[in-house]
Amino acid sequence: MSRSAFLVSFDVEDLYPNIDHKIAREDVGCYFETGRQRACVLGFLDFVMENNFFEFRGVYYHQVRGTAMGTPAAPPYANLTLACLERAVIDASTVKPRFYMRFIDDGFVIWEGAEDALITFLHAWNTARSGIKITYSISKSEMNDLDLCVYKDMSCQCPSWCACLRSP
Repeated sequence: MSRSAFLVSFDVEDLYPNIDHKIAREDVGCYFETGRQRACVLGFLDFVMENNFFEFRGVYYHQVRGTAMGTPAAPPYANLTLACLERAVIDASTVKPRFYMRFIDDGFVIWEGAEDALITFLHAWNTARSGIKITYSISKSEMNDLDLCVYKDMSCQCPSWCACLRSP
């Protein structure tokens, strides 16, 4: 990693309530090769996402927007949806991140391009889909992300393809 590299952490804001099921079902459907598998999985997802009822303080509600909260299907559903979105954003970017990793709605990027290209990349994330927005932090030295402190150690003698892993 170069001295000029940017460290970026990001968070997808309110992910589950902002996933549009009509778009997400197409994203998920892309991962199945046969029509029978696709139809079966999408049928089950439609049922789960459109029939989520819950009780709060003695009143029953029907969730009509976003991902059904509390279902085991929600995390992989959200992951597959974001995987399609981020693939489109990265593929469309003329400058690619050196490193890109996301865990559900939190991500970390090492960017070795110009800062304006980084801002363009992050803006693309925020304009790719209605309702899906990220907040982000950019640093040239260190970044706290998912209870980790990631920092650049320019004295490290590792080869360029390796990263030094040690506690500060």
